[in-house]
Amino acid sequence: MKTATRLILILLAAIAGLIALVALAAWLIGWEWLRGPVENRASAALNRPVEIAGEFDVRWDWDFNPRFVLNDIHAGPAGWESTSEPLAHIDRLAADVAIWQLLFGRLRLNDVRAEGASQR
Repeated sequence: MKTATRLILILLAAIAGLIALVALAAWLIGWEWLRGPVENRASAALNRPVEIAGEFDVRWDWDFNPRFVLNDIHAGPAGWESTSEPLAHIDRLAADVAIWQLLFGRLRLNDVRAEGASQR
């Protein structure tokens, strides 16, 4: 086997092992630790406070892309608004994340589904 081919196979095996290790650790520890970072990133993107009040779950499909399932999401009013009524609410949001894109620092959502969405 050529050295370049062997190096590529070792690199791919190391990446697959790292993904498996992270998945195993997350399965043992749980996914709740991601709630805060997801809320913070969504709040920064929307420039409004975002809260995930319900269940936060991650499921692995057959194609090895994780499906994030978030329940009872509220996007609050901006700080300058006088109302305290939330801007938007989603009962359930499910999104598939392309894991290989994430390894290269790019967030790509393959399938996003929202149920029970309402806005002010």
